[in-house]
Amino acid sequence: MVPEVQALARQSGIPIELALPALLRVDAAVADAAYRVVQEGVTNAGKHGAGAARVAVGVREGTIEIVVSNPLPNRAVGTGGGAGLAGLRERVLLAGGALEAGADGTTWVLRARIPG
Repeated sequence: MVPEVQALARQSGIPIELALPALLRVDAAVADAAYRVVQEGVTNAGKHGAGAARVAVGVREGTIEIVVSNPLPNRAVGTGGGAGLAGLRERVLLAGGALEAGADGTTWVLRARIPG
């Protein structure tokens, strides 16, 4: 999963700070859900954010934790109820996880927890 996330960051065209574990082996369905969280978060940061993103992936107590955050632009931001996030939430739920998205001060945060 790590090489794919790094490639996505390079292809995005926006500055991305990555915090990834050196080695992470999980079930294919879990890896796919995790990758899609990062993909959607980076895509949304590029479309709706202020031009940069931070991606952190970690493992805690058998659960993959993913946080994608980006500075909010100087304009109004929706509530995170778009079709992309709705589909992503469903994908994460099907993998047994949970997804949260929303503004936290001046930062948009997408956070997923998926059992590994």
